[in-house]
Amino acid sequence: MRLITIIYVLLLSMPFSAYSSSNSNVVSLNEVKQYVDDLVNKATNLLNNPNLSEDKKTAEATKLIHDNLDFPWMANFVLGADRKSLSTTQIEQFTNSYATYTTRSYTSLLKSYKNEKVSVLKVIAINKENSEFIVKTKISQNGAPDTLVDYLVRNGEAGIKVADIIADGVSVIRSQQAEFHSIITTKGFDGLLTELTRPRS
Repeated sequence: MRLITIIYVLLLSMPFSAYSSSNSNVVSLNEVKQYVDDLVNKATNLLNNPNLSEDKKTAEATKLIHDNLDFPWMANFVLGADRKSLSTTQIEQFTNSYATYTTRSYTSLLKSYKNEKVSVLKVIAINKENSEFIVKTKISQNGAPDTLVDYLVRNGEAGIKVADIIADGVSVIRSQQAEFHSIITTKGFDGLLTELTRPRS
């Protein structure tokens, strides 16, 4: 998956309705589009700034990702049914480790950026409360085929944030849910935390 796919939404086969949850927060389609457009502009300006060192770009990208991903909701989703067997403390531990793991994984891809351009094609509300949306985008780069990527965007207690990425029909958080369940089954919860905190090359 291209770096800009990750960074632009940070810095989704299951039907989209499987994500829906009850939420009374209501925003318009235009507000969601504006949020994504603003996020794209921030990421573009950051990655194309010649005055920033790689370390500074990484630090700024880390903040951009951390501020715009709905980590508590994502963590609950990827834990799935395994969440029921965990204590509140364990869920908090996982959420913190998961946020660090995800942010580190995405920022490590900064060097792969190749001046991709993101265009928002359409915003679709996927629940009756108008609190969850699919944002359809096109990622373009000279000399390469366009890539279509969908983002799950939620308007929750912390405001509008990105909750999932779907590229080539594959949802990041659904893939992580299956992967993490397998680790918990074979290595237990502590084994999952170990995997999340393991240094990566």
